[in-house]
Amino acid sequence: MPEIRPNSARMGGRSQIRMALKMRMNGQGSRPANDKNENASSAPMTTVDPNAVHPDNRRGRIARWPVSSVRPVPRVRSRSRRYTLRTLGHLSGPRTTSAAPSPNVSFVNTDALTTLIESSDLDGLVRFVDGLVTSSDWEGIEEMRDRCREAVERGKQVWGPAEYAEYRLALDGPADRAAAVLGDGKGRYGPGPLWEVAASRHSWCEMEPLVSVPTLRAMIGHERAIRGDTVDPDSIDPYILEIPPVLQPWEPIYPVAVYRDDGVDFPEGGRVPLEWADLPEAGRRVDDDGPAEALLALVRPWWDESSGHADALQVEGDALAAIRTIGPHRARIAEVTLGEVLSVMAWTGSSGGAYGSRRGTPTGRSLAWWVLATLLGYDDIPDDASELEEAAELRWVLWDPGDAVGGWALNLAVEDPQDGVAWAISAVDMA
Repeated sequence: MPEIRPNSARMGGRSQIRMALKMRMNGQGSRPANDKNENASSAPMTTVDPNAVHPDNRRGRIARWPVSSVRPVPRVRSRSRRYTLRTLGHLSGPRTTSAAPSPNVSFVNTDALTTLIESSDLDGLVRFVDGLVTSSDWEGIEEMRDRCREAVERGKQVWGPAEYAEYRLALDGPADRAAAVLGDGKGRYGPGPLWEVAASRHSWCEMEPLVSVPTLRAMIGHERAIRGDTVDPDSIDPYILEIPPVLQPWEPIYPVAVYRDDGVDFPEGGRVPLEWADLPEAGRRVDDDGPAEALLALVRPWWDESSGHADALQVEGDALAAIRTIGPHRARIAEVTLGEVLSVMAWTGSSGGAYGSRRGTPTGRSLAWWVLATLLGYDDIPDDASELEEAAELRWVLWDPGDAVGGWALNLAVEDPQDGVAWAISAVDMA
């Protein structure tokens, strides 16, 4: 990634100094065909062609907004995306409800483990791991994981329990065991990246001396700062996410993932109520000078790795004209504050949608900052982060077409009253 450059000079209206920003995605990216893990935070930002079709997912067309395909933004209440590992298609598929209790063992029963592996008893292997966690037999979990991986080389379909073993080590194991299972791309087939799983249960004081890989160290440091730990900015590489780990006074308290032994919650936080409004005439669509591309980067996994689609545009006019240009004649809308929209954008940018890989809250926060920077005319994050607070002067509008069909959705418009231009995005990924 390039070094952070000095702040862009101001030359009158913001539209005179906006520069097209080639966004860099700090995400996990697509699952490569050769199954090689790639660094989650070093993938380059990809420019999105609104008419392009991802070569690996013909359903992931970036298309105009279809009225029947978008879920409304939730009303005021604390909601969360809650999934079990079974729901996520993780590990072993359906888990029986009448299974025997987890074995409470202090060492690995080699004969029992061999029987479970050779019979490909996925439910039994998951319960075996649960029993080892109960007895804090971390070495036993590592042995079970290694034996499952060896069996996979012989054609046994037991990779899921091996992944689950590492998930439980990151979640429940002591800090040194959790740090040992971390690596680039680890957890991409689970509910979330393992560095986020580990950071959800272990403090920065515990993890800092154990993690030396710059990318993992930065991601864990940012995650722990978001969760309230004190993290020295000089203790992590500033060029991984290119934003400071310390939350700024103008930022909200971001919703974070809650990992459990059987699944995960992704709280969305409170959302303001929306009210119906008739929309004006559509605005004149103009070439995007950066912000629409930054908005699309928030939802890239939805169409790149999953089956969603998105449309983002820039128009001459106000925020409602931009929404009308997307498609609907009427919409439910609500004007929101900078803090509220940052929470929405960070939640969106951290997710992988229905089937994509989750990128984590630090990545979502970083992508939200990029949206602010492009809207204010910067071609990089300013050295003085307080300058982004100027985005509070913009008009932010959450909206939806009123259709409740489920799935993941981002419907957002933003207006620059000074320059008379606005942007809107509509993105959806069905579960």
